[in-house]
Amino acid sequence: MVRRQKLISMTDRHFEVAQEMGNFSKWVREQLDKHIQKTENGQEDEKEYHCKGCNSTLYLNRVQSRLKGNYWATIRWCHTCDSETLTRVI
Repeated sequence: MVRRQKLISMTDRHFEVAQEMGNFSKWVREQLDKHIQKTENGQEDEKEYHCKGCNSTLYLNRVQSRLKGNYWATIRWCHTCDSETLTRVI
């Protein structure tokens, strides 16, 4: 398999974290493989939710409900600060 290079842009903080990782390129390839598997299996990616209470970011899947079916909720429960303060980032 031929390896090809792809230039990515990142903030100073992202760059620092990437420098600290043992093999950043491998990690990126693994994340892309996960994305490929999800899309090939017909699954959508996780959505990003931000908590106003504890300022954390979580990536969550669809809510599964017998009444509503599977859907993306606009507000979710944050298990970090134990409140309903997660809002979906669009």
